[in-house]
Amino acid sequence: MITLDADTQLPHRTARKLIETIAHPLNRVQLTADGRHRVRGYTIIQPRVSITLPSATASRFSRLFTDARGSDPYCQAVSDLYQDILGNAIYHGKAIYDVQAFHKILTGRFPEQRLLSHDLIEGVHVGVGLATDVELFEQFPYDYTSYSKRQHRWIRGDWQIASWVLPQVPDGQQQRRAPNLLSLIDRWKILDNLRRSLLAPASLLFLMCSWSFNAAPAAASALVSLVLLVPLFFQILQRLAQRWRGDVRALHEASSDLNRAIVIATFLPHQAYLSMDAIVRACYRLRFSRRHLLEWHTAEISQLTARSHVDAYRAQFYLISLMAGLFLFALAIRGFSWETAYHPFLLLWVSAPAVQHWMGWQRRSVRRLEEIAAEDQRYLRRVARETWRYFDDLVGPEHNWLPPDNSQQALRIETANRTSPTNIGMWLMSAVSALDLGYLSPEEMIERCSATMETLVKLERCEGHLLNWYNTRTLDPLQPKYVSTVDSGNLLASLWVLAQTAQELASKPQVEKCALQGLADNLAVIIERFPPDHTITVPIETLRRLLQEESSGIQIVDRIRLAAPPARKLTESLLWSTSDTEERVYWIRRLDDQVQKWVQYFDRYLRWADILLAPPDEFLSPLGQRAIIARRGLLPDLPSWGELSRDENDILRDILGVTAEEDVSPKLAAWMADVRAEHEKVRESSKALLARAARLNQMCEDFADGMDMRFLYDGDRRLFGIGYQVGGPLTFSAHYDLLASEARLTSLVAIAKGDVLVNHWLALGRPYTSLSGQVLLSWSGTMFEYLMPLLFTRS
Repeated sequence: MITLDADTQLPHRTARKLIETIAHPLNRVQLTADGRHRVRGYTIIQPRVSITLPSATASRFSRLFTDARGSDPYCQAVSDLYQDILGNAIYHGKAIYDVQAFHKILTGRFPEQRLLSHDLIEGVHVGVGLATDVELFEQFPYDYTSYSKRQHRWIRGDWQIASWVLPQVPDGQQQRRAPNLLSLIDRWKILDNLRRSLLAPASLLFLMCSWSFNAAPAAASALVSLVLLVPLFFQILQRLAQRWRGDVRALHEASSDLNRAIVIATFLPHQAYLSMDAIVRACYRLRFSRRHLLEWHTAEISQLTARSHVDAYRAQFYLISLMAGLFLFALAIRGFSWETAYHPFLLLWVSAPAVQHWMGWQRRSVRRLEEIAAEDQRYLRRVARETWRYFDDLVGPEHNWLPPDNSQQALRIETANRTSPTNIGMWLMSAVSALDLGYLSPEEMIERCSATMETLVKLERCEGHLLNWYNTRTLDPLQPKYVSTVDSGNLLASLWVLAQTAQELASKPQVEKCALQGLADNLAVIIERFPPDHTITVPIETLRRLLQEESSGIQIVDRIRLAAPPARKLTESLLWSTSDTEERVYWIRRLDDQVQKWVQYFDRYLRWADILLAPPDEFLSPLGQRAIIARRGLLPDLPSWGELSRDENDILRDILGVTAEEDVSPKLAAWMADVRAEHEKVRESSKALLARAARLNQMCEDFADGMDMRFLYDGDRRLFGIGYQVGGPLTFSAHYDLLASEARLTSLVAIAKGDVLVNHWLALGRPYTSLSGQVLLSWSGTMFEYLMPLLFTRS
């Protein structure tokens, strides 16, 4: 079994490596005859755990307290003292373990409700092997507040297992003391954690006593400074050596190491308070209250709630600053004010609130999502609507549902009758976006994309890949026939997104508020580009009120139905106008057409709701209050396609499941029969729509599975070639060898598909320079290289 935390990332093929490692004959655990003790081998294989790059660079705090160098094992130290010398590593809670051996060894071993930090104590009992060539990634706290809450929990957990350093330990089965069977080394692992938790309180107490009694204050300050700097000393020397060899980042990293030491010294009083609070709480709960021993929060909850605890932590730092100032004042009264030994520490503690505030800076990408201003949203959606016009107008039967490469609108109006795999992928993604933005109904999106997929299976291919260019009218490939690596990667990513969209349709409601927003975008284009005259002011204003007010559920349907007359009136006004431009005519007619398509969609799939909601509540009173309340539930939320097709909607079941009693009027019985009949029609229609969505999903998956990315991969160089000319030799004269490349998306999807190994990612070059910060270099510095892959990836 592989156990992970919620914030742990399991890279591609890592699970397979873990299984292979623990299943190796030399690693298989062997137990004694009674199964209670390990003889040899490992019950747990612990992989190397690294910090994810996004979380390591998310804030000043995480930048200082992590040293993320990526996933290449040659960039990280892979030696471990316990594993290399003693043959047993430390379990960190994210690993693979033998469930049967784990259960046999630990059953009845520990008292109930005792272990908070269970990883270490479990590991020393069952045996842990460290696999440094297998790597997992975990998040690092973005801020000091989250970090402190995690440290507090870890320290409490360490002190709750402190008894296992003693000769006698609690027995889980007999509720009495039993001999401690752990070796001295295993006990030292537990004791070392206790020692580490006492380091900050002991250092602070040592300094305060030395300064208060003027007992060699310079020596005390130097000793504590040495304790803080020793872990960083050799690291700083390494940075300086790297700078001497020409590494431009070495001085910056050395500066970060020094800043980390300064921050640690600044936070020393708070770390001491944190440790003592955790220790006292753990001991009190363990010996007296016996409550809240397992109190903890997940990393995600700690991160989410950190903001609400910022004020409390800020108050603690202000208190530390005040106490440091008072202590400095007390020393001055006693005549020690000119002693320079304690000035650096005390000045840092006085400035602790400012340092804590400085450390709280975060990148915009990890801050709480900032709501885009309403005006900006309207602008972006208006641009999206005008962009969608290209695909809406040009992708159709005339071009076999393939997107033309370009369309010229000036000088000589013409459309290029050719397309490429990237163009096709962008068209499919535009259709998915049009669904999300409300420009297409689910039915229209499925119909258009299915038509495109049916065309794709007719096209000539090479090893499952589409060729570089096709004639959109004849579907013949253009000469020379060529397979482009970048084009194939873009298309593969698009097919996966389209397949996921088709899968998710079953969980989507029949109508979402994006339908109103999509119509409002069209209206915004008309108002922005063509100021209305007095003849159409009334319908324009009516449409604005109907389309821009917040609505949900069946209210969306009602508003769009009410929008049909004013939209039609706008179209009719074109008959009497003498100065209309072609553009104005286009957008007004498109608005009317879009409204009519939504109305037809409602007539086809939501007729049951119209009938259900038509009579007043009094009409339903013979059915009981439950039926009335259930019907009202349709107002804010319509059922999903899946619920309709499976007849799983509770609201409909509460109403349609009622059996007519003798006192039910014939009119009510007829109404119920109409609702049942219409609902049954829609149920069948929903099944048919979901069947078409499932077929679209299958077509996408089949087409994607047939694209052999190994065909374009140079295994000797561990790089993708630029492409392949059909009929020529399968050799690559040029390769995509940079991470900052338009082929980065191809690399990601090929690894995710399993066609190439992860080591291909490590083979991509990462040259960078410093120009107002770090710049990752590409071949030509184009947006295509930097921005194209970001259409599909988060970073």
